[in-house]
Amino acid sequence: MKGNKKGRRALNAAFALILAVALWLYVINVENPSGRAHLRDLKVIVQGQSQLEEKGLMVTAVSQKEVDLRVTGRKKTLMKLSAKNVSLLLDVSSIEEEGEWPLNCRTSFPANVNTDNVTLSDWEDLQVTVTVQRVEEKTVPIRGEFIGTTQTGYMTGEVVTEADSVVLTGPADVLEEIDYAQAQVGGDSVSEALREEASLVLVNTSGAAVDGRDITCSLNHVRVMVPVEKVSIVPLEVNIQDGTLSQDVFRWTIEPSYITVVEDPEKEVPESISLGTLDLGGIYNDTDCGLPIQLPEGIRGWNVPAYATVHLTTNRYSARLVPVEEITLVNVPKGYHIDQLTQELFVWVWGDVRQVTALEPDRLSAVVDLSQADRKDETIQRFPASVSIRGAYNNVDVLGSRYSVAVRLSK
Repeated sequence: MKGNKKGRRALNAAFALILAVALWLYVINVENPSGRAHLRDLKVIVQGQSQLEEKGLMVTAVSQKEVDLRVTGRKKTLMKLSAKNVSLLLDVSSIEEEGEWPLNCRTSFPANVNTDNVTLSDWEDLQVTVTVQRVEEKTVPIRGEFIGTTQTGYMTGEVVTEADSVVLTGPADVLEEIDYAQAQVGGDSVSEALREEASLVLVNTSGAAVDGRDITCSLNHVRVMVPVEKVSIVPLEVNIQDGTLSQDVFRWTIEPSYITVVEDPEKEVPESISLGTLDLGGIYNDTDCGLPIQLPEGIRGWNVPAYATVHLTTNRYSARLVPVEEITLVNVPKGYHIDQLTQELFVWVWGDVRQVTALEPDRLSAVVDLSQADRKDETIQRFPASVSIRGAYNNVDVLGSRYSVAVRLSK
């Protein structure tokens, strides 16, 4: 008995389901009542951009790329609609100048749908605002960059790209911030030259990538060449020659202290490369001297600068320019009036840092001998001045001897 009851209940349920489906099919296909549907995330398709480009304009922003649409119509018709077969068409071909433009989309329904049976519940759903800007051009340089690693004893040289520049087309405000286009290639433990195709990335002055969605490039890829060579490090040397002062007074360093040369199986790499001889004559203070780097015949450098700098620093010594106001004229010709035109001499002194610093101008005096004066009337003549230092300045000397004083002789 229990089994029969369960069987009847199952049969009744199946019959009820069949009846409900049949009723639903009758309502839809025969009665076909009205209803409402909510179509979500319908794509907005922008049309007429080619006509816009002919006017020197382009769309740079759309307020909504997907729109929800509420429609009413017969149930049988609404059942055929979905986000996959309904789209919204936005025609921008009529726009004549840059700015923000509110436009109405046109609905596109499938071919098997009678649009007379579909009504929009709210026409404002179709309104979309587009931003239009004027198109400009800008040419920027292309920079190649190697971002990998090389094997020990190998180095990469200057990266070269087949194209030097690229022409960009797009809105002016975006173009303004673009400084160059970067093409990067890489590799791990590289020991051979690279020649690869690389995509271009637009970069601003800060080195950050620029969003180039609204930018059209005359080329999107460029071939990049990276030279790779086996190299050796060779130190630089300089021969110091004594001048006025002993080289023991100076310390020196060379910048760069070494250079990189390319190894050649047929050439022996030198142990060092000489910058030549540096004469210390006339050098009294800390000084930088630039000397040309000359490679031995047959040796090829790798990014070698044209010059090296020898930094000379004094060891506890310094030089200083000091005024001499005490000037004494001796052996003045009899019967002549002397008008001393030079009232102050400036002389270089050299010696121990502390004594040079402490030296006061009143400790210096100059003597001018007029015994060799030309006795023509009203003539201006120059005479050598002998400068000396008074006091306990035994570690300070006057540098040079070509100091002179101008005087006028008249009767």
